[in-house]
Amino acid sequence: MVLTVPKAAAAAVTNMWYPSTTATFASWPTNWVAIPSLNDPLDSGVVGRLDFVGDTVNPGAYWAADTQYFFIRMRVAVSNVTSTTFRDAHWVYIDRVGYTNGAAAPDLPDYALVWDSKSNQPDQHGLELMTGTNLVAVASWKNLQLNDIDGSDTLKIAPPDFNLTGDGYIRTIDSQTTTSFGSTTFIDFAVKWSFFSANTALNTNQEWRLQFGSRNNSTDHLSPDDDIAGGFSSASPVTSSWSVLLPPLSLSAAMDLSVYASANGVTIELWTVDESGSDDIVVYAWIGNDWVEVGRVPAGQVVGEGSNRYLIGADGLSADGAYAFKVVDEAGHVHFSSGAVAVRSLRVEAVQLNMQTLTVTFNTEISRRYVVKVSTDLVHWSTETVSAPTATDWTACSAEPFTAGQAHTQVRVPVNGRAQAFFKIVGAD
Repeated sequence: MVLTVPKAAAAAVTNMWYPSTTATFASWPTNWVAIPSLNDPLDSGVVGRLDFVGDTVNPGAYWAADTQYFFIRMRVAVSNVTSTTFRDAHWVYIDRVGYTNGAAAPDLPDYALVWDSKSNQPDQHGLELMTGTNLVAVASWKNLQLNDIDGSDTLKIAPPDFNLTGDGYIRTIDSQTTTSFGSTTFIDFAVKWSFFSANTALNTNQEWRLQFGSRNNSTDHLSPDDDIAGGFSSASPVTSSWSVLLPPLSLSAAMDLSVYASANGVTIELWTVDESGSDDIVVYAWIGNDWVEVGRVPAGQVVGEGSNRYLIGADGLSADGAYAFKVVDEAGHVHFSSGAVAVRSLRVEAVQLNMQTLTVTFNTEISRRYVVKVSTDLVHWSTETVSAPTATDWTACSAEPFTAGQAHTQVRVPVNGRAQAFFKIVGAD
């Protein structure tokens, strides 16, 4: 018998390409939000490094944002990346919804980020910004050409183009295993918000649509005639082949949001700063490629001034899920989460029983208050007295809520001679 030992998956290699191959950038996100409308099948006849691929299991496009940078990730069908792999143009086209760049025709790109790797000279090309100012209507992507925002095809003039000291970054991460496309590579873009706001009409508090394009062995001064994401091609009409609306905005300083699950269901905790209105506060989650209302603070419960905390019972969220959120505040301002917000679950981690007490260890959030509920039939629940830890000892048994001082908390529950009982830990706020 001959046994064939399968090869181990190749270790992923991260390469920085802009502003240089030796540059470092520590602020890449760890949580990305998929853009399902840009998923794309393998295209026959398209070179792998230019072929955008993705499906529901391994999405082909993502975004993320924080207060400093906006991020885009695209997946291409090439496995291993070396210093000579890329010599092409990869575009991220941006259409700001409700905005027209100069006298441009509607539904055309307002701007584009492009990785021009043809010359491999970051000081002249690399990450570039293009503009769709005054674009005339075109039939398809293969007829579309944008201009460098600095007006030069041979030089990088910064500003208005990207500098080499923090305006933007490009990296690749290869050997990304998928179920349908083999081993693939991520191309990641990072762009500073302050660069956007200073040199374009793009900023936070806007909705965008995106599209990806690629061109083989070429600079960015021609059209994207190899692949267009989302199942489209270079022959597809530009005006009808965009992604779904994308909200590129992190929650502002005037809004903060967290979500947690307990035995009582999923709760949204919302903090506001300097309220200035009296309408409903409405929370939406990105579910099934659409914004779905999952919670609301009725106008009658909105304070309307100062900084306040609201607890909102959520509908349609799963205890183990992660969602992008949109909040329309009391004054009509729209806020978006910077990425997927995980629903935190309250889970019992350990139980220890002696003749007098039941000691329960569970995960907690620092400074949040909790109570323990008890039942004998899983229908009728009452608040149980517990002893909670202090810095030096344990408190006397009380039914009052206790405050967690760390990420894991122990409480002692009196047995009181009971042969059987059911317990649950719930947030008290």
